[in-house]
Amino acid sequence: MNKSVLKVNLGEILYWLFFMSLFLAKGLGLYDGQTIFKLILIFAVICLAGKLCIESYTIGEYVKILLVLAVTGVTYLTSGEKGLLLYGLMMIGMKYVNVKRLFTIGTVVWSLSFLLITVTSLLHMEDTVFKVHAKLGLGHIFRWSLGYPHPNVLQVSYFILAILVIYILGESFRLRHALWLFAGNCLVFLYSVSYTGFIVFTVLLAGRIYLYFRKRLCLIEKGILCLIYPCCVLLSLLAPIKVTGEWFNILNKLLSTRMELGWHYLKPENYSLFGLRIADIVTSSLTMDNAYLFGFIAYGIIPFTLLSLGILYAVFHYLKRDQYTEALIIIAITVGGLTEPFLFNTSFKNLSFVFMGALLFGGTKERRGISLLGSFNKEIGLPTGGLTNAAGYLRNLLPFKRSRFLGGIAGAAVVCLIVQQLVAYPEGYVVRRDDCADVTKEIHYYKEGDPAYEGYKQMGVFRQGEEIEYFSGNIVKMEMARNVVISIVLGYAAGYMMTGVYAGLISRKRTERKY
Repeated sequence: MNKSVLKVNLGEILYWLFFMSLFLAKGLGLYDGQTIFKLILIFAVICLAGKLCIESYTIGEYVKILLVLAVTGVTYLTSGEKGLLLYGLMMIGMKYVNVKRLFTIGTVVWSLSFLLITVTSLLHMEDTVFKVHAKLGLGHIFRWSLGYPHPNVLQVSYFILAILVIYILGESFRLRHALWLFAGNCLVFLYSVSYTGFIVFTVLLAGRIYLYFRKRLCLIEKGILCLIYPCCVLLSLLAPIKVTGEWFNILNKLLSTRMELGWHYLKPENYSLFGLRIADIVTSSLTMDNAYLFGFIAYGIIPFTLLSLGILYAVFHYLKRDQYTEALIIIAITVGGLTEPFLFNTSFKNLSFVFMGALLFGGTKERRGISLLGSFNKEIGLPTGGLTNAAGYLRNLLPFKRSRFLGGIAGAAVVCLIVQQLVAYPEGYVVRRDDCADVTKEIHYYKEGDPAYEGYKQMGVFRQGEEIEYFSGNIVKMEMARNVVISIVLGYAAGYMMTGVYAGLISRKRTERKY
């Protein structure tokens, strides 16, 4: 068999197209409601429909598909939210799909889209979404989204990238990988300043490091891990209405006001069997940033209960089979749901449903079944020689060598010097009040030519009398520090890679001369 050719059934390729089209859309920061996202969604659904038509399923599996579509379809009709429907589609298409191959392609797609959107956003940050919060004990500073809808989404996007990398590494995971992932998380945190996102990533990485040293878990450890999801649900749906006094304040602070939001929305009039329209009850200041609160109210008691049973079973199943990485990923995502809504909304980032889909349809074990258009599900050979060569060339560039290290240092110094010479820093920044948090009750109104903010940079075009805030001091110093750090990182990476390429060309020329 030619190793440069990968043989895959058309059904699996169609699922790749379904999954990767939506994954790429979310990786580029697109969201539901945009025309381009709607077009991508239509393409993805067509690909999945094709997969379902040419794949073979047993009667029992057809029943499962109909039940999933029925439950998720009803929730969409009653709530208007597509999130659960998309995750239902993610599950029902997992028959005969290799998770390792799917995540490998996903890692490439997500990495490239993440780098593209963040690096290009660094060139025009004032045009991207940002918030100004009192953070890190520095007073009001910028929290940048780097092309994503919100700074928290930026941090969650890196969290998803870390999940993909950890899964792909598998047993080859080493502590150096943990250090690189942690360094990347710190760099993303420098811009997002998302405490909760940083903590969730830390849970994931700490869990993987624990598994690195602890090859087999005992029953007590597995039992504790199985309790994490129920604790997240109780903390999200029961604690806000049962806990009072100082404990309420402590939990509310730890969860970044999510307890207060839960108390506001957990009212009998918001309970239903199959959900209700969130848009009718939320406001711009009282959002549902807790995934469990969102899922319970948006989708209703019955779908949320079925979801919970599915997640609990998945964690139990993977722990029972000693597939700890899969269980860790599901658990880390559930912890993330305490402070982020991505578990059940249209973000398409909850990779737990891939694992649940694999369980629901028995992985890749061959079974006799019924296919509507099975004759079209041919085996296709995909040439992989170019990808293999590119991966090998990239691997040759990455190993540490003294010459590359020195090249990286030189690149960091040059880029940092250029940036510091070209970038001029203002006295401060003028920002719309709507983009700020933790501000005083005193309201400032924009006045053109006001000497109070002379020399300040205006973050947008303001109208006379528009509500604004203006900041100086640490907010400017923070931007200077960010530019220094990113200049060093990008300069070092460029210098390191360029030195490696140059060394490779010299080595190739020497080899050619010998022959």
